[in-house]
Amino acid sequence: MTHYHYQACYDRIMHDVTGDLLMCSWGDTLNAEKEEHRLNTAERIRDQLLGWKETYQMAALVWRQERWLAEMAKIDPRAYETSPKVYGTLHDVDDAEVATKAARDAGIKIFCYVDLYDEGQPPHVDSWTHDWYAWESKFFAEHPEYYACDRLWEKRHWGVPEYCYPAVREYKCQKELAYLIEHYQWDGVFISTRGHRVAADHGDQYGFNAPVVEAFKERYGVDILTENFDLEDWRRLRGEGITQYLRDVRALCDKHGLSLGIGIPPGDHFGPPVGNIVVDWRTWVQDKIVDFIVPGHANVVGKHLRTGYGYVSSYFGGEFGLPPLTELLTDEYAPLCREHSVGLWAHLMIRERLAKVYGRKYTNDMLRGVDGVNGLMWSWASKGDRMLTADLDKDPMPSPLAAEGT
Repeated sequence: MTHYHYQACYDRIMHDVTGDLLMCSWGDTLNAEKEEHRLNTAERIRDQLLGWKETYQMAALVWRQERWLAEMAKIDPRAYETSPKVYGTLHDVDDAEVATKAARDAGIKIFCYVDLYDEGQPPHVDSWTHDWYAWESKFFAEHPEYYACDRLWEKRHWGVPEYCYPAVREYKCQKELAYLIEHYQWDGVFISTRGHRVAADHGDQYGFNAPVVEAFKERYGVDILTENFDLEDWRRLRGEGITQYLRDVRALCDKHGLSLGIGIPPGDHFGPPVGNIVVDWRTWVQDKIVDFIVPGHANVVGKHLRTGYGYVSSYFGGEFGLPPLTELLTDEYAPLCREHSVGLWAHLMIRERLAKVYGRKYTNDMLRGVDGVNGLMWSWASKGDRMLTADLDKDPMPSPLAAEGT
């Protein structure tokens, strides 16, 4: 495969860009309900990108690529039998190669979607969906000690790396992400904090790995394995590992002239299913580590939407511990992003659950109406043209050309 050292034709400025971010989960489209929505050939990918450009007022396309899965994960042989349309196509179509070229030809910004907490899990442990899971990162399969562990060092949070390990940050940035950047012509990187894993039983169940223990003991003089300790200090320390990883990614993006964005859960803690790790988004904005943030990019929780207990906040529990997203955007995110010239998009992925279960209805107009929000982020996956985050009676904002019928 050809190695690219590509200088993006777009600059990094995202704070004054208007329009919506369209996120396509390519792997999910392969299992779409309708054949015409399955982007299983190069021609269909190219045609779909042109269709999106004509239909929507897009600021950029966020491409949830599957090159990571094809190149860096161990896929269980059973997956090729249970989901042949997905796992067979991985090796037939290089989605990143086709999508980046098609986006470049069409004049569409395209971002490489990579995960913070989605390394899969061994086939012998209970999955978040069924008895076995289809894949796991080769690196973490060889180094399960790098998964977050409980206080007794007996259980691991499969799929959830502990970023206080320098080796984890180096692999995720210098090996995994560097491969994707150097092999394809992206305009930027989008870090997703979502993922597929069984939810922790308790919000503070995991995160007692050796480097966390050692750093806490050095800073506070307390052994978190045997002594009582301040939970918020511990949660914040774990979050520092993530911030350092993002600084590393920023340096890599700068080297290649790429923009950097991140999707985060609302509030100051990750919440279910990951745990109460601090989301230090204020530092990321103030230090210009990221060029844009997307609050409301919610996590996928465990089997049957089990979220566990003991969480500081959760939008899966009817906005538990948090004000409505519109208030968070208005009072917290927008002012700081505006001050530091960082872009802000809204992506409330669990909108329908909040509306149906908890009676809290969010509309497109409500989120677009927040001063300082550049636009919304939408998800295109196995439902094809039924956007997963759309209002039940409204489509995403069309482009001016589509509105004029030209």
